[in-house]
Amino acid sequence: MSDRIQFVLVTGATGAVGPRVVHALHYAYAGCQIRAFSVDTPTSAIFPQSVEVLIGDVTDKAAVQSAMQGVDAVIHMAALLHIVNPPPEMREKYECVNIGGTATVVEAAIKAGVKRVVLFSTIAVYGPSDSHVLNEMSSTNPDTFYAQTKLSAEQIV
Repeated sequence: MSDRIQFVLVTGATGAVGPRVVHALHYAYAGCQIRAFSVDTPTSAIFPQSVEVLIGDVTDKAAVQSAMQGVDAVIHMAALLHIVNPPPEMREKYECVNIGGTATVVEAAIKAGVKRVVLFSTIAVYGPSDSHVLNEMSSTNPDTFYAQTKLSAEQIV
């Protein structure tokens, strides 16, 4: 059995970074199949023609399980993104998408026998840097709903 990645699912493919990741995969790994999974319908010609597009939500277990079928790896970028001073009632939505969605993706990947899950997180999990250099060994101190839920997502993965 080969460990070569031949089929990649990209969640959040239409988001802020998603199209660039899809294009990078397409050009760096010629012959690799790519499935783009997003809650938003992509604009015309946003992805190379060979990219399979599925519309769905990472909080929908059935949709995620279906999207996961046959893939070797997942690049999980789907998230409710940072907004400045969100109202308190948004905490639940951040938890649902960023934590619950990540749990759904990871559970479906395990069930489908996926070889690798890559999570896009954020430097925000470290909180304010106070001009210090941060790296993966730095202490976390998330101070927003977004950062707190992304740290929880990291812990799931």
